Amino acid sequence: MIKGQVPHDVRLVAAISRLVDLHQTRRENGVYVPETYERSGQMLAYALLLLDTLREMEMERGPSFVSIGEVHSAM
Repeated sequence: MIKGQVPHDVRLVAAISRLVDLHQTRRENGVYVPETYERSGQMLAYALLLLDTLREMEMERGPSFVSIGEVHSAM
């Protein structure tokens, strides 16, 4: 990583967050506070764990197809 450069995973999370924000934006005037569901944090944690698991598997094997069962057991 180049000094002063934002890490790739931080940029990925920021981009996904912005896409979700744009998706939930209403086309109305005024301030919009997005709805936060009870399990939102838990689902985000699962998604990040899944991405990290897939990255580790790719680092070990290289780019290839992986079965869902294999990913599930690795998580």
